[in-house]
Amino acid sequence: MALPARWRNIAGAACLVSAVFSCLVEGAATGVFYQPLNRDRHLTVADWRSLMSNVRQAGYKQLVVQWSQYGEQHFLDSESPVTLLLDAAREQALDVWLGLSADPEQFKHDWTRDSRRSYVESQFANFAADLKILPVNYPELPPNVAGWFIPLELFDLDLTSAASVLHLKHQLQALQQHTKKPIMISVFANGQLAPVLFRKALRQLQMSGVQLWLQDGSGAALVSPDYRQELLAALDCDVGLIVEAFRDGSYDGEFAARSASSTELQQALAEIKPCHNVLLFSLRYLSLSDALLPLKD
Repeated sequence: MALPARWRNIAGAACLVSAVFSCLVEGAATGVFYQPLNRDRHLTVADWRSLMSNVRQAGYKQLVVQWSQYGEQHFLDSESPVTLLLDAAREQALDVWLGLSADPEQFKHDWTRDSRRSYVESQFANFAADLKILPVNYPELPPNVAGWFIPLELFDLDLTSAASVLHLKHQLQALQQHTKKPIMISVFANGQLAPVLFRKALRQLQMSGVQLWLQDGSGAALVSPDYRQELLAALDCDVGLIVEAFRDGSYDGEFAARSASSTELQQALAEIKPCHNVLLFSLRYLSLSDALLPLKD
């Protein structure tokens, strides 16, 4: 969900959304994403402690760090945002899913099926290397790092044939063999596949043992409302959902993210079946960030 990327368990009683606070039910496996950016390097230890305290008080139990490296930008160095966040999250007993290295070029290609397949294979090789090197280079990673997040966004082109899905399933299985911790990865739909075929592909990928999370599309708006509703209705309950807490605030046609309003966020959450685990993307768009995470440089 590298912007402008394709980027609750609400059961029974309603809950309040204050500003763009998340809607939470006590006991739900609910969490929020943090997308590391260089503009956050000014935050102090006290700032991160305040942020993580807000996250915990809002009812969240887990935090997904989208990446620990973005191109040549490293976020696990001493005093870097992710390092300070990890310490503050440990103090709040938050489980953290730590993202691996992300490629800034992944959204800058006009893919063919073959070129995309080769690219995904190369990225999985990089992720396997990360899983081997990270624990060695950063042995001080806290015990609340519960799992790994793969910062590669799968989409329709990766799922267009049974052979492609099977190949991807095998790659996910192979990657999981490199770590004892669980792995999660996200998927988005751009409307190339019928919802029933999309669900079928995700069902097979779930058998890899890697956790799949579908970006709900409410912010990126890559598909029609009807398509989105059909896909959400068809989705198996064991696929998690990432609710996008941003909207397009541009006036000239070029994507410019803004925070979703409380009404917009409530509507997106209400459109999801209550059986799904849900994460919000991302902390930067929520009022609990206390303006410490700016949307612009």
